[in-house]
Amino acid sequence: KNENDFNLYNEFKLLLRIAAPTVLLQFSIFFCFTETASSVGLHLGTQALAGYSLASLCGNMTCLSVIMGVLSASETLSPRAYGIGDYTEVGRLAIRGYMGSLLFLAPILVVLMKPKWSDFLLEGVFGQHPIPSELASSWLQ
Repeated sequence: KNENDFNLYNEFKLLLRIAAPTVLLQFSIFFCFTETASSVGLHLGTQALAGYSLASLCGNMTCLSVIMGVLSASETLSPRAYGIGDYTEVGRLAIRGYMGSLLFLAPILVVLMKPKWSDFLLEGVFGQHPIPSELASSWLQ
C-alpha cells in the first residue's frame, strides 16, 4: 500500500484526537456562563438575571472580541514563522499580540470600570432599564 493513499477513517481519527480537547474546553467555557446565569436567576431574581446578562454581553462583546481579534492576527502569522524555524519571531509575535490586546483593551476597560460611565453607556446610549444597568455596571467592575 502506498504511503500517499488517503484514508478517511485515519484522517478523521487524527483530527478528532487533535480537536477534541479544544471542543471540550470551548463547551466548558460556554456552560460556565449558562450555569452562572441560571444560579443568578434562581437565587437573586429576574432583575439580577437581567443585570448579569447585560454585564456578560458587554464583557463578551467588548473584551473578548477585542482579544480574539488581535490574537487572531498573531495566530495567522505564528505558524508561518514556526514552520520556517524562526522561533524568535514566534515569541515576538506572541508578545506583540499580548501587548496589542492590552493596548486596545485599555480604553475599553477604563470606560467599563467607571460606574458612572458604564451607567451612562448602558442607560443613555443603549436605552437599558436603570436597575439592570446599575447591576451590570457593578458586576463589570
